[in-house]
Amino acid sequence: MTLPVPRLDDRTMQDIVDEAKSRIHRYCPDWTDHNVSDPGVALIELYAWMTEMMLYRLNQVPDRLYLKFLELMGIPLQGASAAVTDLVFRLTSPQAAAVRIPAGTQVATERLSDAEPVVFQSTRDLLVQPPELITCVSRSAGKYADQTEQLLGGAGPVVCFGSVTPGDAIYFGFAESLGANLVRFTVV
Repeated sequence: MTLPVPRLDDRTMQDIVDEAKSRIHRYCPDWTDHNVSDPGVALIELYAWMTEMMLYRLNQVPDRLYLKFLELMGIPLQGASAAVTDLVFRLTSPQAAAVRIPAGTQVATERLSDAEPVVFQSTRDLLVQPPELITCVSRSAGKYADQTEQLLGGAGPVVCFGSVTPGDAIYFGFAESLGANLVRFTVV
């Protein structure tokens, strides 16, 4: 008994029809009749049937020929490599000092009922700096106001805008770049 041949593309005609119909509203929002009697839907079903026939033939191609097809298209075979992802670390509370996450820290995906979690490992140290506010300027009704002393004084809420209108803005300046950090502001 031989091993079953893997299917390269296992979509059926109905899968292709459903996918095409789901894209109708994006490309042609005026087309609202999606019944089988509609000529456009008949064309979708015709092309889906033809595509299913091509997929059937594609799934019959042996691996050796499939690799040759990829080679003809200029797609080289790549060796095995480790999975790579971006990791996001969140602090549970604001910290007074920098928090260091060492290289080699292991993080796993959520455990699913039928699969083991995937474990990733950080490749370099991460230093999470607490944001140090050094300046704050607001722009309201075309006028700029320096809010730095009020914010750093901690006397309570700072009113930056009387009534918010288009073009109003607030600018925060920090001592360090926060490009890789997520900062949460509480607006009252």
